[in-house]
Amino acid sequence: MEYVQGNIFIREMRFDKAGQIVDGHAHNFDHTTYVAHGAALIEALADDDSVLRSVVKRASDGFNFVLIAAGVRHRITALEPSVLHCIYAHRNPQGDVVEHYDGWMRGYE
Repeated sequence: MEYVQGNIFIREMRFDKAGQIVDGHAHNFDHTTYVAHGAALIEALADDDSVLRSVVKRASDGFNFVLIAAGVRHRITALEPSVLHCIYAHRNPQGDVVEHYDGWMRGYE
């Protein structure tokens, strides 16, 4: 599920059970991942999928968000049923920040 709120874009991820994974991927922009419910393991990956660093974020712990820098391959694993949100500024097809959402999705990949 994806939402547009003012000048930001929010992509929701729902995990029904522990162990569900969003495979390693990278974006051409920084974004914040926020754990709204549950808990997740967030890993920064090398090109060979080895883990460079990792952090566990739990909604109940406070400070339940992490900044994922542009170009960093990352993987998200649910540790229990969870809801996470990736939050970032609107983008054009080249990935540059723009003030208004125009419906173009390639800038958000």
